[in-house]
Amino acid sequence: MTASIFVDDVSSEKINTLKGARYILNQLDTHHPQLDEWLNWADPLWSDLPWWPCLNRMMHIAYARMCHRNGSLSQHPRSYHNEFHCNDICQMLIECHRHCADEFTASQWALLSYFSVTHDLQQGLRGTANEQQLIGANEAASFEEAMQISSLSVDADSESLLNSVHHRALLKTMIEGSTFGRHGDNKRYFFQGNMAHYLLKSRKMDSDTDQQLVYLACDLDTANVSMAFDDYARSAIRIYDELKAHRLIKVSARVFFSDEQINYFFNQQQFNSQVAKQLFQQRKDNNAPMLEQTVAAMKALPLQADTDTIKHTFFSTAKRLSSQS
Repeated sequence: MTASIFVDDVSSEKINTLKGARYILNQLDTHHPQLDEWLNWADPLWSDLPWWPCLNRMMHIAYARMCHRNGSLSQHPRSYHNEFHCNDICQMLIECHRHCADEFTASQWALLSYFSVTHDLQQGLRGTANEQQLIGANEAASFEEAMQISSLSVDADSESLLNSVHHRALLKTMIEGSTFGRHGDNKRYFFQGNMAHYLLKSRKMDSDTDQQLVYLACDLDTANVSMAFDDYARSAIRIYDELKAHRLIKVSARVFFSDEQINYFFNQQQFNSQVAKQLFQQRKDNNAPMLEQTVAAMKALPLQADTDTIKHTFFSTAKRLSSQS
């Protein structure tokens, strides 16, 4: 690696072993899902494989850091990029596996699992002055932290998935490919689309399967468009709240919940992997007319409507339409 861009902090200092991760996770509310659904799915599949003990440690360390740094146990929690986003991706990943388990090898499904808990580890980092750089600072630093966690998790009784140069390259492209936009003043829209398609033009994958794996990782990251429509609306509100809380956007609530939603849903987000197209595209298509109707309700609000009114109208309209679908 070049000079490290991984940002060390109290979360990484406290949580660098499975024991440390469990200590942190034990502080969560008893109703918190933690990684239980993923563990119940993964353990029967992979417990006999040599890399399973290491992967299990890696997953729990990364997930605990998400809780402590960005989520339920954070002093500065993020309303979207937290451990619940990891859980959402894990749930969709499990559905994909049940639908087409033979599409990828066990180690490739495991890489997707690790992607789910590491791609957003670092948040709020400043980008470089080079506007031509495709990779976001958060994503580049998240990959480095994912590698750091991997190095902490190997012991004499296990091996790491990321011992393989090929697997490291795949994970790097998956995480960096999940870059989803800039919000500089020189951009027309906040949402600029994920970068996987562009990265794969310049990074040679060993096979079409590798390319599909990268695409699927990034598709899962933006698959909120295929959730039940009221859940999509919740995710949009959480994204807005996080962006405003951390001063990452200047656009108004009116613009975010109208023009920006249309831009994200129809122009920027797209499924590139065959698996996501099969499983999620129709669900997104079903949500499209409901989003258009919800945005129409936003535009019908008085110009002086405040943020709370806009958010309430956005969600209540989405919930009504979802219940009727």
